[in-house]
Amino acid sequence: MIKQRHGIVTFLVLTLSLGGCRKVIDHPLPPGQHVLFVVNGGSETIGLYWPDSGRYEPDVLTTGNTPNFMIEYEGRLYLVNSGFQGTPSIQVIDPVQMVVEQTWPLPIGSNPMELAISNISPPLAWVTSWTRNQVYKLDAQTGTLMDSVTVGHSLDGILWFNQKLYVVSTNYDQQNWQGDTGTLYVLDPDHLTVLDSLTLGYNPMHIATDGHSLFIIGGDAFAGFGTVWKIDPTTLSIVATQDLPGGPGDLVIQDTVVYVVGWSMPLVLLRTTDLAILREVDLTDVLPVEAGVMGVEVSHDQINHSVYLAASNWMGPNAVLIYDVPADSVVQVVQTGDGVGTQILREVWLP
Repeated sequence: MIKQRHGIVTFLVLTLSLGGCRKVIDHPLPPGQHVLFVVNGGSETIGLYWPDSGRYEPDVLTTGNTPNFMIEYEGRLYLVNSGFQGTPSIQVIDPVQMVVEQTWPLPIGSNPMELAISNISPPLAWVTSWTRNQVYKLDAQTGTLMDSVTVGHSLDGILWFNQKLYVVSTNYDQQNWQGDTGTLYVLDPDHLTVLDSLTLGYNPMHIATDGHSLFIIGGDAFAGFGTVWKIDPTTLSIVATQDLPGGPGDLVIQDTVVYVVGWSMPLVLLRTTDLAILREVDLTDVLPVEAGVMGVEVSHDQINHSVYLAASNWMGPNAVLIYDVPADSVVQVVQTGDGVGTQILREVWLP
């Protein structure tokens, strides 16, 4: 089975072929600017949004099959492709030259979900497999698969923190499409053994950190409920919990605020100290018809204080919503196309 990001759709793999990539612009990006990379899961393309000018440039790159997660590490973007009707892979993208430098194939049918890179020398990449219940260990310079460990069931989020790996097991029943109580595992990266575990609530998915605590989002997008858990990594205990007014989607942390979005919920701002709700932003009047928010990114521009929201629709119009935090309003709606499935947003500051 293939699980698409955020638990919205589950697919059966029918055929497999290698997903390609192409460069459709022939110029490097100007230095000293910040640009938002917009990953569209439906069209399997990447577009660029320029905050300074408000311009959106579609179809700059083609992704692999079923793009699903992306991080930045030391000037490169690492895009996880789950591989529906193709080969699962990691694409390494140079965001300045806008080229795919490497494509690392992963085991057929592994349905990779998320990736973390350990800041050691030489760096290692760690990838969760939804269908194989495994964590893959890769050489982060060549993509060579070095080792793997089986742990949990239906793995999703992964985080490298304090020289350990934190892996989220959803315990999702892939045969019956039913969620369950999930588990957070702590792995020793040197020996690939489980050091500890913590039982969470229903269907935990993504994990993030503010540098001190861990934050995990879970719930059920179909049933329309969600939860954020704050976890003390030293004691591996839940220190705060917040129920969400709708289904879960994604979360990102900046300073003392957790920004949370979901398919059937508003943008929610939580205080990192106790997960108290600071603000709920009703997006009803600005969302495209039948679209839901799939991804969130917070600008590192300290002047504009913008939050970018990926409004996704696999049939109708898609958009990136620009929310101004001080003004408490959506100040721009950037149309990204019909049926493109806009879902991942990552802001990059160019050197």
